[in-house]
Amino acid sequence: MANHRTEISRLLKIHYAIASGERPTVAYLVELCGVGVRSIKRDIALLKEELYAPIAVSRTKGEAGYYYERPFRLAPEPFSDQEMLALSMALQIAETFYNSPFVPAIKGALEKLRHVQVDVGCQSASEVAGHVSLMAEPAPPEDIKDTIHFNDLLSAIEKRRQVRMTYYTMSRDVETERVIDPYHLYHFDGLWYVYAHCNLRGENRDFAINRIRTLTLLPTTFTPPSHEAIQAQLNVRFANITDEPVTVSIWFDKVTARRIRERIWHPSQHIEVNEKDGSCVLAMTVTGLDTVTRWLLSFGKHAMPLSPKRFVTRIRHEVDAMVKCWEKKM
Repeated sequence: MANHRTEISRLLKIHYAIASGERPTVAYLVELCGVGVRSIKRDIALLKEELYAPIAVSRTKGEAGYYYERPFRLAPEPFSDQEMLALSMALQIAETFYNSPFVPAIKGALEKLRHVQVDVGCQSASEVAGHVSLMAEPAPPEDIKDTIHFNDLLSAIEKRRQVRMTYYTMSRDVETERVIDPYHLYHFDGLWYVYAHCNLRGENRDFAINRIRTLTLLPTTFTPPSHEAIQAQLNVRFANITDEPVTVSIWFDKVTARRIRERIWHPSQHIEVNEKDGSCVLAMTVTGLDTVTRWLLSFGKHAMPLSPKRFVTRIRHEVDAMVKCWEKKM
């Protein structure tokens, strides 16, 4: 990759030297670029044959100098401030994942763009991005092992290879060895997960990559579901929990209803507003009732479950348990 960037940089130097109107010679370009005569002539040929540069040759005092027969722009149209901001934000998004394996790739892509985007009137990406930032989500500390496992899983998904792994289950505080068919990688709430079929349990499950202790690609292959089927299974979730879908209804008071109405909490959501008191009812069909329970409780007295009955009972038990806990501590 470094050689590729060097070639792009050298082509740009030659282009700007010719576009300056000074009619540079081969000797001048050799000194400018720090390469041999053959490299310069090869670059000139590339500019003419591949990039259709209208290069012509003139002779002054016996020396051949290059010039453009008509105006020619090698670089693309300069990025606008908004486009430069978007590129920098892409890097910030990757960096907020802390141990994201995409950070080096995005930095490399931005570096290549920097070499071909040379325009004195265009603000640098760092200058533009200085006005906007992203707040990082809580995430595990950086660990090279997680990046290696991510890349191995991505390779297994592409090649449809089964994987043997030792996995730590936090809820039971145990490590188990299992073979999985990895289907999809996704990022949620500060963590990277692999969605896969677990051959040990005989069902599709989610595995946090940072809890994988060891991982080995196997020679055996599998046939994955279609991309559409996988996405449909993921879209129904309220979180990264796999269980039976359930339609929940939640009441929010007037103040909190404003916040609920301004965001999309789930693709299936439906919101009914009570015009008299400003409250609203949010209904959505989701998996992950445990996560929905914790989410509802985060609104305190401003939210109340309406249905189904088991959801209402779960919230009531949780609130009662909280009260008893407080009474013991007070």
